[in-house]
Amino acid sequence: MDGQTGAVTRESDGVLITRITGEVDAASTDPIRAEVLDQLDQATGALVLDLREVVFFGSSGISLLAESYARAQRRGLALAVVADQRAVLRPLQVTGMADSLLIKPTLDEAVEAVRAQARQG
Repeated sequence: MDGQTGAVTRESDGVLITRITGEVDAASTDPIRAEVLDQLDQATGALVLDLREVVFFGSSGISLLAESYARAQRRGLALAVVADQRAVLRPLQVTGMADSLLIKPTLDEAVEAVRAQARQG
């Protein structure tokens, strides 16, 4: 996405992976939210939100993750977040969302974790 803000989803062996890039703030959240919630509605087992290319993560991003987590729980889906930088991790820690979400530093670890969750049922 070359510095742009947005979200793109791909499928990898039954796991949907949505890569979010750029600044996640009030001005950019609507199209990202639409993509993430659409993927949660389509997912049959697991969704990974890859936030490694997010450079700013505001309160609207926190709200999006809270809504995504709640929707995944209602649908019985495994959900993981990939984050490895302070711009994302710090807001998640400060708001307490880090305690609720499954957060992994690499995509491989997140995919492995959601596959394990999906198998457990």
